[in-house]
Amino acid sequence: MPRRMSFIIACCAALILLAAAGPVRAQSIQATISSDEAFVGEAVQVQVTVSNMSQAVEPTPPETKDFEITRTGSVASNSQMQIINGRMKQSVSYTYTFDVRPLRTGRLTLPPFSAQSGGRVYHSQQFPINVVQDTAGNEVICEIKTPAETAYVGQAVTLTLEVWIQKFSQPGIGSLDAQTMWNPALRNMPASSLGVFTGADADHVKYAERKRLDETGTEQAYIVYVIETTAYPTTPGQFDFGEVAFAYNYPVRIGRDFFNLRLERTRRLRVPAKKPQLVIKALPQEGRPADFNGAIGAYSIRAWAKPTDVPVGDPITLNLEIKGNGPLERLSAPRLDQVAALTHDFEISGESPAGTVEGDRKKFTVTIRALREDVSRIPPIPMSYFNIETGAYDTAWSEPIPITIRPAQRLLLPALPASGEQTGVINPLTETTEGLLANEDRPDLILADQGGSLGAAECIVLVFMPAAYLATWFIQRRAVRFRDDATYRRRTRAYATARKALRDAPASGAAAVRGALIGYVADRCGVPSGGLTRVEAVDLLTARKALAQTVQAIDGLLEKLELVQYSGIAAAEDVTRAADDAKQLIDTLERTKLK
Repeated sequence: MPRRMSFIIACCAALILLAAAGPVRAQSIQATISSDEAFVGEAVQVQVTVSNMSQAVEPTPPETKDFEITRTGSVASNSQMQIINGRMKQSVSYTYTFDVRPLRTGRLTLPPFSAQSGGRVYHSQQFPINVVQDTAGNEVICEIKTPAETAYVGQAVTLTLEVWIQKFSQPGIGSLDAQTMWNPALRNMPASSLGVFTGADADHVKYAERKRLDETGTEQAYIVYVIETTAYPTTPGQFDFGEVAFAYNYPVRIGRDFFNLRLERTRRLRVPAKKPQLVIKALPQEGRPADFNGAIGAYSIRAWAKPTDVPVGDPITLNLEIKGNGPLERLSAPRLDQVAALTHDFEISGESPAGTVEGDRKKFTVTIRALREDVSRIPPIPMSYFNIETGAYDTAWSEPIPITIRPAQRLLLPALPASGEQTGVINPLTETTEGLLANEDRPDLILADQGGSLGAAECIVLVFMPAAYLATWFIQRRAVRFRDDATYRRRTRAYATARKALRDAPASGAAAVRGALIGYVADRCGVPSGGLTRVEAVDLLTARKALAQTVQAIDGLLEKLELVQYSGIAAAEDVTRAADDAKQLIDTLERTKLK
């Protein structure tokens, strides 16, 4: 009877707990769409929310010939818990984002998304989308302008996007001014694709009124809006501007209420930009100076030092000021370790300073130490750069700096008389054949047995103190080297830096994966990463005796990433897969001792 009663009580308790917890909310899949109208090729955003599945189930896009569907962004999760009348209800949902691009015109239907859980398949609702072709005439014209038809890898190229919008005029209303024509209600930035101009400030642009002949030869009045950006090409070949198309709601009819004008009807336009030919040329290998650090433009260099009168080995602060017309923000410090006249007489800290930009100048500060007493000057410092005007490498030199290097100071230990006063007189040495006995009046004290024994404590101290000293010396020496030797510091941090970059790479695209792999090779080999090409990276690894199979795999991956980066076509899973391949290659290189 007691056993039966215990069983009944347990069953009742379980029922009570189940009733209190309540069921999890019903499983479902819901979708929302950003717009039911689109142009051919214009991305419409669809968010699909999967709720209360047994696990995070990614929805499956429908198979359709009318749309191109790709998943973008990260997954958003949401968890809720409610207690109503003593019953607890839990709800967990995951939201996925998709870009849906119509491939043809017409009244199209986007089929439902699906998700499978627990042997059942759930479907979202379907969406009708009205898709039209770009109907832009002469109302909006887009053109990209470049200062020249060619440029070099790493050169700062100013790109200009000109948006020509025909002035709107209506009887009884008059003409709209430039600010009104650029109103956010008219310029449809969500439907626009800015390509290389992405990130440029489209809210504050320059504009001017100009006239232009249309297809019939009639002169039309336009307002030209100018969006500018600066690009730094990284790969030779045709420059990739990306997809640049400007969407605009051009006014058709405007009404007026008591105070303001109001838009009554507009035409939705989406105009692809006319792109120029811009060919990117690689920097020549012939004539490249050893100290070249990727500077492009025209530069001059000035140097000064403080102090200029020091003992051997004392630090000297060497200041370098570089003036030029190139991109100073991206300019790295001169490669002093490649200046033979400097490294012959001085020890260089090895640290590559970031520098500070002041107007049209950039200043760097480094520490050097004279190696010998006969050094009488700091030699001229070169600043090598690639001159775009001449298409060749040039070198600017600073003036030599006279310095005085004194011998290192030595301590003099004079004899101390009985009075305790110091004197600068050193007693002359006297040769004797009696050894230590000549210094002692009582030889029996010297000749007596001085033997003894060490206890356990003394032995521990004698062993521990040298070991502690050696450990401290090693740690301090490594810290000093880590602080002063930039190449050693980069090589030590190379693996962690690359892994961190690859963790964030899938969200940033193929360029981030390529940059992480190139940066790792540069850090391990002790060369500047800025402007390092695939060919140069492969040559570096080959010269340092990396395995041929690994070098070949890295070359293939970098080539694939370059194609993906500059074609602009890459699925998120492709970038993730490339990041995983890069991690494996970096792990392999990390186990390789590069010579």
